[in-house]
Amino acid sequence: MLVKTASGTQRAFTAHKANAAVASVSRMSSAEPASTSCSTSHAAAAARTPMQRMTLSARPDLSCAAAGRPSVFMFGMFGGGQQQQEPEYDDDSCTVMKLQVGVFGDISKWQRDLARLSTLYDTDEEGGLHSILMEVLQMLLRNTEYVAYAASGGKMFEYIEEAESKFNEVSFEERAKFREETLVNVDGRSVRGGSGPASTGDKDLDQWMCITLVLAIERGFKFPKINTLTDLKKAIKYLAGVTEDELLAFELMWTPENEGDSYSKDELLTDYPTMVTLA
Repeated sequence: MLVKTASGTQRAFTAHKANAAVASVSRMSSAEPASTSCSTSHAAAAARTPMQRMTLSARPDLSCAAAGRPSVFMFGMFGGGQQQQEPEYDDDSCTVMKLQVGVFGDISKWQRDLARLSTLYDTDEEGGLHSILMEVLQMLLRNTEYVAYAASGGKMFEYIEEAESKFNEVSFEERAKFREETLVNVDGRSVRGGSGPASTGDKDLDQWMCITLVLAIERGFKFPKINTLTDLKKAIKYLAGVTEDELLAFELMWTPENEGDSYSKDELLTDYPTMVTLA
């Protein structure tokens, strides 16, 4: 795909493994690529229904100890190695964060809404970038009862160049899981790539997808650890407090992207082993 950098140049950025959709923009200073995308969902009840509880009842319990790539997924371990005490930063610091959720239910509806949102705003404008983030967070908050798994991570940096490097690292690691990027919105221009694998058409309860948000903001921000649905709602509300001026870069990826295609629960947890079961 093409990624717009702060200097106005463009470069090819490829990825391969589990097809997904991505759109990109950044206002960070380096020539390395940094990005953004889009998400949404369907109407839901205030609590999980008996059908939802039945769907989730057989899922295995996961713990943070099962994390396969701690340098990317767990807060305090974003930088690799053992967890370190976070240093103090003032308001001039930058933070790179990731929120990842595994959702179930009407996956085709999620996919349609994601595709709609990906073309709704001009990603070449800072206001459009922030609007996408706010809509994504609103949709997730409205549908938390359909979220069964999550992972979060974050790290604060004193210099924007360090934050950009980490943003690009996390973005690259996530894109490395995709077979292809089939829907891309760069500089407000939408491009659809390969069609991806055909859907089996099965309409059973074992239908899942993964949504990943990666963002960089221009202030210190310790992202909360997520173990429960209450934690997830709190994290979403924290992110909703990010202002347009603070948002340096944002990338939202979802997979599978093709309508009718979905993960099984086992496939989801194989590709994203660091996500924990939400209590």
